[in-house]
Amino acid sequence: MNLITLDSKIIELKRIGIADTTLASISGKIYAKSINKNDTLTDNFAFTNVWVRDLKTDSLIGTTSDSKGEFQFTIPASEYDLQVQFIGFNNLKIKNVKVGTGDIISFSAILGQGDGTTEYKWNQAEFYNNTNK
Repeated sequence: MNLITLDSKIIELKRIGIADTTLASISGKIYAKSINKNDTLTDNFAFTNVWVRDLKTDSLIGTTSDSKGEFQFTIPASEYDLQVQFIGFNNLKIKNVKVGTGDIISFSAILGQGDGTTEYKWNQAEFYNNTNK
């Protein structure tokens, strides 16, 4: 039997503010999209891995979403690949996300069932134009 796959997608990735700090903060919510008996279900996705790989140092920083699919962590200003992963679902990868000192970032996504990777290239103009000042 062939597994029906659903693409993963970004709901939101934007800077929503700037804090007076040396680190950036990223928080949001992860959802799951799957097909069960011909119905497409979307629900909060608990215990999903959300992490970044620093493109300069190759270091990893991340967390796991809580029981409501929510997560939060801090990172230094740098350029990252942002990833969301859970076994049995398509991974989501956003390449070359540039994060500045004090950025407060809101990121939410839907992981679709499958075993591949959905990749996006970061859009700087969209990221900064959505900033609430």
